[in-house]
Order: sequence, then structure tokens, then C-alpha cells
Amino acid sequence: MKIVIIGGSHAGMMAADEILRCDPDNEVEIYDRNKVSSFAAEDISAYIRGDVDFLTDLHFDTEMVKNSQRVRIFQAHSVVGLDTKFHQLTIVNKKTKSDFCPQL
Repeated sequence: MKIVIIGGSHAGMMAADEILRCDPDNEVEIYDRNKVSSFAAEDISAYIRGDVDFLTDLHFDTEMVKNSQRVRIFQAHSVVGLDTKFHQLTIVNKKTKSDFCPQL
């Protein structure tokens, strides 16, 4: 089954991880409007305390998601339309400013 996750933050990565645990044959696409996925905002306090040197180190990825060939992550892609009745998304690639509707 193909599953689309809108948002590649900590919650999006955990959802992808659980989807793969339930059925490793699932295909997962993650659309994240940010240039860097899986940012763990709850760890900003560690950066402020000095426990982490760089904000770019505050990321959460599971090995299952990072190493799976069944997961595709689209960074700098905004979901601008969602039609649940027809199972259709409209995505804008923020780098190229082009929009497209992925095959679901």
C-alpha cells in the first residue's frame, strides 16, 4: 500500500517508522515544506544549554526510515491541495516553483 505523510518533522518520521514496522512492504512518501526534514524542535533547549553545538544537529531519523528503499522524502515541497474524495494531492516544489499531482 502507498501511504503519504504530510510533514517530515519528528511526528512524520515516527509515523513512517510505525507504518514500516506494521508492514515493511508499504511504500511511504513524505512531503516536507522545509529544506531539512525531521527537525526535533523539542531539543532546542539542549542547544540553548550548550549540549548540542549546532541547530542542524537536532534531527530525528530512525534507522528503518533512513535505510528503507520504500521511503521517499521530498524536502522543500509544500502540499497546497488535498482532495480526500479523489485521493489527490497538489504539491509545489519550492525550489522550482512548479506544481504537480503525484500518482497515489
